[in-house]
Amino acid sequence: MEVRSVSKVLVYDAIPEQSKRFAEEMNKQFRIPVMPKDSAQEVAENVDILVTSTNSKTPIIKDDWVKPGLHITSMGVSAPGSQEIATETFKRSKLVIDDYAQTSVMGGINVPITQGSLKKEDVFAEIGEILLGKKTGRTSDSEITISLRAV
Repeated sequence: MEVRSVSKVLVYDAIPEQSKRFAEEMNKQFRIPVMPKDSAQEVAENVDILVTSTNSKTPIIKDDWVKPGLHITSMGVSAPGSQEIATETFKRSKLVIDDYAQTSVMGGINVPITQGSLKKEDVFAEIGEILLGKKTGRTSDSEITISLRAV
């Protein structure tokens, strides 16, 4: 909320009580509505910024849920064999990662890289390249962007 105007937050957890408890705690701390939702799809299809933090072995964000202009920050995957986001979404997005050596082995692109369905050339940049001005960040309101970090 320091860099973007946020009017509402939608949250989902596979354990509904966790979503509800988190929403209640955040509603006490922030002056915007934080609302628990019943599915990851409901959240993904109704936000402009999506943050994922899971240890899923299969993508929980399906490609057909991802609309033009969505920004995804994926920060949960940190083990070989884990993947939060569909490979198709990586391929049609501006994909920015923290460190290729780590992310391709331990991060969210490790599965599609290992399978050969995603190549190093599909990664637009490492975050440092954008911060140093060597590459550009988002260039249009319809561009899908993904910031992926290997924790």
